[in-house]
Formats: sequence, C-alpha cells, structure tokens
Amino acid sequence: MALPLTKHDELVPPSESRVSEFQRVGEFRHKIELAMGWFAAVLSGACIHSMCLLFIMPIPVLMMSYPLIITSVDEDFGSLLTVVLVFVAGGLTFCASLPAGRFWLRALPPYVTGKWRKGVVVYLVFFAVSSIVGFVTYLFSGEDGNPQLNPASFQATMSPVLHTLNTWLPLFYGLGFTIPLAVRHLWPQRFLKLPFVLFLRRFSTFPDRTVQNVLLKCSPSGKPVAFLTPTGSKMGDWNPFRVGFSGIKFWCPICSMPAILRSTNEDWQAAAQMMIKNAQSIVLDISEGSGAIQSEITMINEGNRWQDVLLLVSEDKAATEEATIQQFTAQGATVISYRKSWWRAIPRLVVGIFLACALVGVAFIVFPMLLTWFGSFIVSGTSLTAGQAPPVSFMRSGGFGGFFSWYQLVIGFVVFPWVYGIFFVRPALNKRAVKDLSKRLRRASSAA
Repeated sequence: MALPLTKHDELVPPSESRVSEFQRVGEFRHKIELAMGWFAAVLSGACIHSMCLLFIMPIPVLMMSYPLIITSVDEDFGSLLTVVLVFVAGGLTFCASLPAGRFWLRALPPYVTGKWRKGVVVYLVFFAVSSIVGFVTYLFSGEDGNPQLNPASFQATMSPVLHTLNTWLPLFYGLGFTIPLAVRHLWPQRFLKLPFVLFLRRFSTFPDRTVQNVLLKCSPSGKPVAFLTPTGSKMGDWNPFRVGFSGIKFWCPICSMPAILRSTNEDWQAAAQMMIKNAQSIVLDISEGSGAIQSEITMINEGNRWQDVLLLVSEDKAATEEATIQQFTAQGATVISYRKSWWRAIPRLVVGIFLACALVGVAFIVFPMLLTWFGSFIVSGTSLTAGQAPPVSFMRSGGFGGFFSWYQLVIGFVVFPWVYGIFFVRPALNKRAVKDLSKRLRRASSAA
C-alpha cells in the first residue's frame, strides 16, 4: 500500500527534490574542500618560506667574523674580499630560496597553451623596476654622498658588511623565487623543446601524491617532470616537502624544476596531446582510472608513443586488468607494478610527528618572527649591526615561557592532528618498484 503524498511531495516531484538536494550538498562540499585547500596552500607556503629564511639566517651570523679576517690583510685585498663574501652569501641565499620558487610555481602555474598570467607579469615588471631602482640608489646614496662601492668605503668594521648584506640578501632571496617564475611564465612552452618526463595520473589520489613524490626524486638532473594540475587543489596536494623540496637537484636546479602547468577545462585535451607528442618519456599511472585517463590513452595510441611509456599500475589493479595491460605491453610499453607498503612508511610516520610539530610551530610562531626579523633587516639592519634582538611584536610576556601566547599554543594543538594526518599518514611504494622506476628513467635519459 502506497503512502499518501504530502503537500511537499505534490509541489516538488521526489526525483527532482533528491537531485536538487544532492546538488546542493555536492556544491557545498566542493566549496569546503576548496576552502580547506586554500588554507593548506597558505600553510604550505608559510612553512616553505620559513624554512628558506631559516637556512638564510646563519649567513649574516657567519659574516660577523669578517672583522677578524679583514684586519689580517691590506685594504685593497680587504675590499675585494668584501665583495667576494657578499656575493658568496648572495649565492647561498639564492640557492636557499629556490624551494620558495617551486611553491609559487605550484600556486601560480603557467598555462601550457602559452597564455600569460597578467598578475605574474605585473609582479615580474614590478620586481625588475624596484631592483634596478634599489641598485642605483645603493650605488649613489651613501651617508657621505659617495658611491657605496667605492673601495675606500669598505673599512675593517662590521657595519659596512652588514649594511651591504641588508641591500643584497633580500635581492638574492627575491631572485631565487622570481627567476623560476619568469622562466616558466614568460616562456611557458620552452620546456617542450627540451627533454622532459610527462606524468599522467588522476588528480588528488595516491598516484598524484606518493607516486609523484617518488617520480620527482627518480628523475635525472636536467630533465624536469611535467604534469598538469587541477584548477582546485585539495588539502593533501599541498605537502610542503613535496611541493618545495622533493627531488630538488643540486646540479641545474632551475632546469630540473618540475614543469607544473595549468589548462582550462576547454583546452586540456589539446594541452595533453601537445605534451604527449613532445615528451621524451611518459609515465602513465592507471591505478586510479578516470575519463581523462582513457582520453590520454587514446592520445598515446594516436601518437604511437607506447614504446616511450612507463606504465605504472598497482598490483591489485594489475590482477584485474591483465588483458588490457598485455595489450599495452604488446605495443611497446614497459610495465612497473607497485604495491602500497605501510612498513616502508613507518620512518615517515615517526619522523612526521616531529615534522608536523615543526610545521605548526613554523606557521604560527617562527614565520611571524622571521617576517619581523627580515623586515627589520631590510629596513635598517640596526638589529644585527648594533647587536640587538629584532623587535618581535607578536610575542606576549604572559605566554608559554614568555615566548609565545596561549592562543598560539591552542591553535597548534588543534591544527597538529590535521597537518599530520593530511601530509604524513599515507603508505609508501615498495622498494623494488622505486628502484625499477629510477633505473628505467635513467636508461631512457642516457639512450636519448
């Protein structure tokens, strides 16, 4: 016996009410995921910049030994030594800021179609103009009216060196994350003319995070990994260690930076087809299927590129898709099967506890302090020159040990489980698959 219809059921058909309700829930959930993704991006950026600034902080401290060195040499050699030390410190600062450049490439990826991001171009112009103006001002605006680069102005004291560092270190730090942005955004299709590894996978899944992390480490130096990113990233996509540091190369660090790209929903197929056509090696993970993966498989078929494909597949997926995988191998693809290993993830799970604490501390304690210190260092340099501590205004005398306020401690305890779970609680790849992937990529690079 059917139940009588209510007034609401008569006005709105059951099917339409369910559809509209599910749509509202889905849209609301999507907005929440995007908001949490933006929060994770801000947290990741703060952590990466803080770690870069922590690497830079010892440089002025080491330069304080300058008077002990300069007093043992003559004045002319002392001037030359000052210039050399400043540029060495600048080079170290530049290298230390490259992870920040990788973060901004992930946050503002260039369009693979060649379209410029107007905001990034405006920033690049502003940075170039401000750097030139600052350099000219530094040359011709000394306290005594003489150029600052006059050798006679370099005395065997600490103040001239630190004054020079006040001007140059921020410039080198800015160059560290501006040059990668300029290279990728002003010439977004330049990487297509060079050897690169194309990574195809489903967004925001195990291949997009753990497998991508392994691929960045295994890729040879000077051969960047190229991949598209979603228009709306989720929380787990912003692991600061993967975004900023994973697979960073000491040889050709800028050329080896991953080519992180963006395309609209309308032109992603044209972008994927262009990259499949020009890639030296293609790494395709089919463990997590999707309509986009099927379209990319079709593009590989049409381009006859299977002989350059490293096909990654989980062991569970390989058991159920054996016939399909055999078709790929018959066309020349190389198959690497992997499995998720929690045993190999134990070191990360243990170390991740301390790293998550460090991330929370960096985001809510160290980062504001470093911003205050760095701002004071740029503006006047009096803190280091006079031997004073930087004026950290966010500290509270009534806080925990007089170092930070209670609200920062409460926020840290609340955010810690979220940071630890999102960034560190995931399985790793088995050792055999990692070694096999590294060997295959190096073999393909040497054969090219």
